[in-house]
Amino acid sequence: MIVELIVLLASIFVFLQFVKGRGGESNSPTLEEAEQKLAKKELEKEKLVKKSTSAQKPTGKSLKKLNQASKKLDHKEFEHGLLTNTLKGHTKCVNDISFSENGKFIATSDGERSILLWPTKELGKGNTSYRYNTAHDPALSVKFAPDGKSLCAILQKENTVALFQVAKQDGGSYELKHISNAVDFLPGAALKRAKIAVQFQSGVQAGSFLYHEYSNHTVVLSDLRGNQELHRFPAASGSNGKTLLSPCSKFVVGFGDSAEIRGWAVLFKSGSYASTKKLHSLCGHKSNVSQAAFFPDSSKLISLSDASGFKIYDFNSADWQRDDTPREAEAFPNQWGAVDSILISPDNLILALVQHSSIKFISLRTKVLVLEIKDIFNGAIKSVEFSPDSELVAVAGDRCVRIFKNLPGLIARAHEAKSKLMNPNCNETYRNRLLAELKSDQKQINELQKQLLSS
Repeated sequence: MIVELIVLLASIFVFLQFVKGRGGESNSPTLEEAEQKLAKKELEKEKLVKKSTSAQKPTGKSLKKLNQASKKLDHKEFEHGLLTNTLKGHTKCVNDISFSENGKFIATSDGERSILLWPTKELGKGNTSYRYNTAHDPALSVKFAPDGKSLCAILQKENTVALFQVAKQDGGSYELKHISNAVDFLPGAALKRAKIAVQFQSGVQAGSFLYHEYSNHTVVLSDLRGNQELHRFPAASGSNGKTLLSPCSKFVVGFGDSAEIRGWAVLFKSGSYASTKKLHSLCGHKSNVSQAAFFPDSSKLISLSDASGFKIYDFNSADWQRDDTPREAEAFPNQWGAVDSILISPDNLILALVQHSSIKFISLRTKVLVLEIKDIFNGAIKSVEFSPDSELVAVAGDRCVRIFKNLPGLIARAHEAKSKLMNPNCNETYRNRLLAELKSDQKQINELQKQLLSS
């Protein structure tokens, strides 16, 4: 009996071990199976990583599409109620723009190889342009001479001022005819600005020279051909230093490195260069002068500093050339933020503030913001210029030039006419003329404001 019981217990024990062994086979894989399963998981993970990397890396086709998209973005269709024309034709960013003083032409330059001449009579009728190829030498700036028949441009690689003449061809077309290149008077520094400068006295030409400004703020005056140096002098210093030549070509100012504005007079006698005279500095600012601009008739100079805001110096109040310092005529705070550059419209009515890719138009009479045109380009604005009649504003940047109607100027002109009509000394003839001009301006203002509202 005892023996049978022992045999029975042994059988039960063997059966339980068998069942346990079968359960282990079904729930716990062997070492070989575990290694195979782990390897399979690692392989799947590697394939997933490769697939993800492949999806993120652009293919040749997608890169092409990206470039095309970038190009389209650069030439995005900008819309604005005051936009009258977009001048296209440059393959690189437009660096500068210049109106001829007779209003017949616009010249533009770019960062690769081209200077383009645009007859203004063709604007809106196909925007015809005539190209001068600079042989892949970036044209940093372009400026018309006062006669409107010649211009100069800075060629970056040659570090020289190139001189051109506008020539009319048979059939009515035009070309830019290269005349000569000026000498590089300062090879160790880069040319930044150049201008064909002409002085007039009672409507008669009194003297002329070629103005060169270098990156170290040295100003070099030469003969018009750029072969003979007349004089050189340091007009500013430091990384923030800037210089300006007045529209009348009689004054040079330097600023940016201090609270004062230094001045020089370029003097001619009997049509020949005589000397360059250091003048008394214009003072009044409490911190470094960051911006300045001459009024187009050279009657005043407007300047800006962080601590003092805007100050206007009146050159009619004194003979600066004879050591009589121009007085401070006006001062007003800067309510419109930091600016990259400033300029005054030819009719002396509008102050334009360039702020990256936007422009604010301020009435110089009321000191009120009249209009702001925002995000004109993807990148920063490179150059802004009013047409000689103040009717248009041309803005250069990206690879094109956008031309706007100067609505702020019309509004300021209307306010000016209303103010003159209030004068009791205004005679009837002048009053009738003012009323006719006011009626015409108001009609244009109403039309342009409708366009703004609908855009």
